[in-house]
Amino acid sequence: MQESSISEKIKELRTDLKMNQKNFSAAIGIRQSTLSSYENGVVTPSNDVLLTIAQKFHVSLDWLFGLSENKVQISTLSDILWVLLQMNESNELRYELDINNKLPGDIETETQKWYAGLRFYGNDPEHSLNADMCNFLADLQENRESLESYFTGKDMFDMWKKQTLEYYTSKPVTHKEIEELDFETRIRKRDELLTQKFSNNEQKYYHNSITGRYAKVFIFFPYLPVFNLFAILYSLILNFLLNRKTPETLRFRGILRLDTMYLAVLNIYNLRCYAKIIR
Repeated sequence: MQESSISEKIKELRTDLKMNQKNFSAAIGIRQSTLSSYENGVVTPSNDVLLTIAQKFHVSLDWLFGLSENKVQISTLSDILWVLLQMNESNELRYELDINNKLPGDIETETQKWYAGLRFYGNDPEHSLNADMCNFLADLQENRESLESYFTGKDMFDMWKKQTLEYYTSKPVTHKEIEELDFETRIRKRDELLTQKFSNNEQKYYHNSITGRYAKVFIFFPYLPVFNLFAILYSLILNFLLNRKTPETLRFRGILRLDTMYLAVLNIYNLRCYAKIIR
């Protein structure tokens, strides 16, 4: 066991995680002075401490001992999710979530599948490593297909993995500092962001005072008053038919009453939306 290697790895891990000694030592249940002695190579951490570090921060024990260059340890789904969460907090990478979990009748068919995916936009100017991620995924698709279709063997695939990891080692990743905001500040920032987004959108939005959310009002919204006028006229016609006691109206009386009530509610709702429109 190389004590200097372990001390360097612990300090490297803490630095990469943007944690100070106080927070890191608290996370693994030791005193700050003890962590300092580990990082300075004065004291060798016990196997229990090393195991705690590996499990807490999802790193490989072989990496901590200097026996492997692979830092991340993938042994459970939690390890994979941890990588995704770390990537979500990266300054240089940004992925969009592509979720399809609303199927007609909640039934999966050949054309309608339940799926979820990550999407990287390679030309995103605000995230410099998105293009590299797109190139890597394209290479992965090609090499994986070659391996699974027996065009290449495991030795070639392992060689490609090693070369790829070595190449991308030179591209550092930094992490965001997520702000801790009080309730009022968070709501103010949310409203500012929504106002900015909606002002740049061709569609308009109205604010629901009950739920506190913004909802879309589609492009035909300016014509809602005309729609409401026709709806009122239609309601009057329905009421006129309801007052006639012909066999036809008696037969459809229930449906006509429902139509009338629906239109009345719709008119009130549309007028409330119109009053709340953000201009």
